[in-house]
Amino acid sequence: MPGGRREDCRIVNGAVSTKNTAHRDMRQKRKSPKILLIGSSIDYQRFENRFLSLEPLVMQERDYLKNTINRIVSAGPDIVLVEKTVARLAQELLLDAGLTLVLNVKGSVMERIARLTQGVIESSADSPIGKPQLGLCHNRSEERRVGKECRSR
Repeated sequence: MPGGRREDCRIVNGAVSTKNTAHRDMRQKRKSPKILLIGSSIDYQRFENRFLSLEPLVMQERDYLKNTINRIVSAGPDIVLVEKTVARLAQELLLDAGLTLVLNVKGSVMERIARLTQGVIESSADSPIGKPQLGLCHNRSEERRVGKECRSR
């Protein structure tokens, strides 16, 4: 990672990325986590150019997201990596379920993690996940960088 001092450097056996968990209360370190990789977003698709009552739409969105998160939780992962965005309600439901969420992960990083963990990237959270091939790793940790990056003038 750019910046920092030479003493801050170390060799990592695995992958390094610049993504953080979606919420500070989500666990940042895990031993032997199971990883679910989702190659799309987790949100409710609304239809444009239609007049709808707001209350039923909000209820449909809430029910849809609850069902989707229940499917994810039943698959048994500890960490969920999502290539795109995740609705705020879905983030809260994952937090309540005790899962760690990392969102907006680049496709190339997802592929690298899938290779390293021998997991399979699920195309969508909408489809019945059933028994996905979860990735496994020995350790997952997160460190927040503090300070300024070094810049040459």
